[in-house]
Amino acid sequence: MIVYFPKWYLKGVRSSPSSTGAVFRKFVNLDYTSYLRFLAWRPSALKMPELELIEHSGLDSAVYLRIYLLGLKIFVPITLLGFAILVPVNYTNDTLESLKVDYSEIDKLSISNVPKGSDRVLVRNVPPDPDESIDELVEHFFLVNHPPDYLAHQLVYDANKLTKIVKKKKKMQNWLDFYQLRFERNPSKKLLCPHTRLGLWGRSVDAIEYYQSETAKLSKEEVDERDRIMKNPKSIMPAAFVSFRTRWGAAVCAQTQQTRNPTIWLTMWAPEPRDVYWNNLAIPFVQLTVRRLIVAVAFFFLAFFFMIPIALYNLLQTLKGLRSLFPF
Repeated sequence: MIVYFPKWYLKGVRSSPSSTGAVFRKFVNLDYTSYLRFLAWRPSALKMPELELIEHSGLDSAVYLRIYLLGLKIFVPITLLGFAILVPVNYTNDTLESLKVDYSEIDKLSISNVPKGSDRVLVRNVPPDPDESIDELVEHFFLVNHPPDYLAHQLVYDANKLTKIVKKKKKMQNWLDFYQLRFERNPSKKLLCPHTRLGLWGRSVDAIEYYQSETAKLSKEEVDERDRIMKNPKSIMPAAFVSFRTRWGAAVCAQTQQTRNPTIWLTMWAPEPRDVYWNNLAIPFVQLTVRRLIVAVAFFFLAFFFMIPIALYNLLQTLKGLRSLFPF
């Protein structure tokens, strides 16, 4: 049971050890059984109502139990998740073996046995050069400034139109698979779909033939658009993904300013492809900074002239707020 001694002393339930018993017992507990059941208070304390616990052992005990229960709710699921997912992932890797270093079995359970992360850096705002293409410029820049660590690079292309074609083709392919599946279930029934203009007028056509023709047409458009992008220098965006031989070289490049001009050759750790908003890669640094400033100013005015007055108005509407401002 939790014991809040000062409160018990005030109530007279417990006497001070300095005034009773032998001198040795004042400083050392000779009851060895108490060390075996030093956690026996937890079940009783958890079952006790909070008001009774405060009356019995003080407010500190109730606060401690709340922190204790909150810790259990947070760390027990995290521990189970770690043992169920992280430990098997760490143990089944062979990074420590490939490094040929001395390690123990415990080390295989740690993150040190997980393969290294990406050695790629995203470079933005590559300045134009009349004498070199962006491809040659990126390669030349990193061969000069990071000669021992630079490995290769991949340019970024403006493929927004190609992306729309691919999405439309995927949609048509899904419809084609849907109608083919329906036809396999009932071959005797002819499947029709409306072929309209602007969704207003038109006629019904064979669904499978229609979506097959649309998919084939979009496949041809996809190939043509891909060839156009690769051959058109204007499709190359002023950005590139640069790979390094070592993670140290990538870290140095990602965390340092490359030139005296802080608005060009901007480097950062390369995010995952699904985390990149590709349309924004071509936005110049100055324009991107202006956009961020506009958003910050708009948020300030929204918070200051809308949210704060609304909060004050709601406060004044409460009876407690009215009484505190206008006593009556």
